[in-house]
Amino acid sequence: DGEHTVTGNIQANGAFGAIHGTGTAKITVDATTVYGTYVSNYAMAVCASGRSEITIKGGEFANQAPAGSTLSLIYAQDNAKIVLGEDIDFKGKTFNITGQNVTINGAGHTLSVNQIQNNDTNATGAVIENIKLQGTDTGSTWGRIILSYKDITIRNVEISQFKTAINGHLNAIELHGGGKVENVKINITGQTDQICGIYAYNNTKISDVSFNLN
Repeated sequence: DGEHTVTGNIQANGAFGAIHGTGTAKITVDATTVYGTYVSNYAMAVCASGRSEITIKGGEFANQAPAGSTLSLIYAQDNAKIVLGEDIDFKGKTFNITGQNVTINGAGHTLSVNQIQNNDTNATGAVIENIKLQGTDTGSTWGRIILSYKDITIRNVEISQFKTAINGHLNAIELHGGGKVENVKINITGQTDQICGIYAYNNTKISDVSFNLN
């Protein structure tokens, strides 16, 4: 509980997050480095759970894990909220949502990230809003949203992806469990076998979407 600011260089057990917000804690992360060390197939740098709120203002975020590991860097769990205080680069890593009623609010800032995803198909009620998601031209970062649970709200979001000559398909937003998508801009540069701005089913309502392909 309470309000806290984290600065400096943080390196800690990544099983529950090198920085872990629980209860009603409000944490501002304005660190130099935040490294989650590998424990039992996790290496989270930041984890928000309970009704906590974590504002990420700055820092270099990384998993310290065995070579070749593809572990999520940031976790948001039941009823937690993560807010961006600045533009943040997660260097091709993944932002993972699990549990009920999670909110990610970009406050108008840009997040460079592989993808925002979930691994809990029974969860509901996530909100992703006021954010710009950005991929890179190296092919290491998608910059997309792919969620399989129910009642998702995606609003006031801009997605910019850069992919060239890859096999398979590329979806900027992929929703399996239904929800709402509103006021979204999608910009994709590159080529692939199949390109889709929004791939959604199970009662998804879509409005005010623009799509630009270069």
